Amino acid sequence: MPRPLTRKLEDNVNYLKELLGVGVSFDIGVREFNIKNVRIALFYCNSLTDNYAIIMLIKELLLLGEDDVYLHKHAFQIIHNHLALHQVSIMDDLDQMSTAILSGLIVILVEDELKGFALDTRRYPGRNPEEPETEKVVRGSRDG
Repeated sequence: MPRPLTRKLEDNVNYLKELLGVGVSFDIGVREFNIKNVRIALFYCNSLTDNYAIIMLIKELLLLGEDDVYLHKHAFQIIHNHLALHQVSIMDDLDQMSTAILSGLIVILVEDELKGFALDTRRYPGRNPEEPETEKVVRGSRDG
């Protein structure tokens, strides 16, 4: 059964923290900050999300507060208009958001809003196509 967002950011954040095991597991990152008296929470999976994208997103959001005098009234729409990513989804279900976070998306929650953003900035861990170290021991070294 879907779990809709509430207008209280603290309730939404606490639900996601409990559901995702924040504090028990260090795979999930949470950043909470204020922009012109609008509280925002950012959730992401450390190993699947591009760290540079997180830094740039936070920087962009913090700079947003300097210019926009109407941020406190229209925060959700202003943030949506200023997101510089092309894969932005709007979600209104906390369980769906938790799945998105565990899939490597960044989720942004805004105070007094019944919906949030899911941003696709996934970075998949790669492997080089070379012989594993364990097989070298089993088969012996290769010369030539």
